[in-house]
Amino acid sequence: MSLDHIHTFTHDWYRQTAVVVGNGPSMLAFPVQELERPHTRVLVANGGYLLLPRADVLMCTDKRWLAANPDLSGYIGPMIVVTQPQAVTREDPRMVLLHRRFIGDARSDPFARRDTLYEGWNSTSTNISCAILRGARRILLLGVDLAPGKDNRRRTYDTSTDTPKVAAARYARQVKHLTAQADWVKRKGIEVINARL
Repeated sequence: MSLDHIHTFTHDWYRQTAVVVGNGPSMLAFPVQELERPHTRVLVANGGYLLLPRADVLMCTDKRWLAANPDLSGYIGPMIVVTQPQAVTREDPRMVLLHRRFIGDARSDPFARRDTLYEGWNSTSTNISCAILRGARRILLLGVDLAPGKDNRRRTYDTSTDTPKVAAARYARQVKHLTAQADWVKRKGIEVINARL
């Protein structure tokens, strides 16, 4: 099984554009079929695969979500990335294991090791790291709302909500971590565009 060793990425997406699809509720109105074209590299996280089951990468670094959702058979893409194997209750041959570190702890280039994903407590930052380790030189963000949707809805794949106070704290923390990651991304000359919907 893939979880017997740490995976190392190659630059198989060298100089390509990757689309990181966040789970913000704005994606419910997006024509996702536009992302299913050949040669479009798409990364989703957790239940985001319900919108895009053919995505190139399904990122599952949230151990609570992964433990609660062991059946990923609805995802028909090629790779499931996990960083906490103890949360895996049902292995899948598409699973690969990588190290995980936090962007706030980075003291040197967080993209130097191709077996380590640096994240900022959100799946968008983890997928940005993944795209860079695979060689992408341009990253388009979709569904990274950084705000609750209609009726305070949090995500595309469930109807969970936050109070305005909790939401404000959550997204302020995410902005802080994404900003820290952006400093490293800029140093590598990689363009990231947040296409707010």
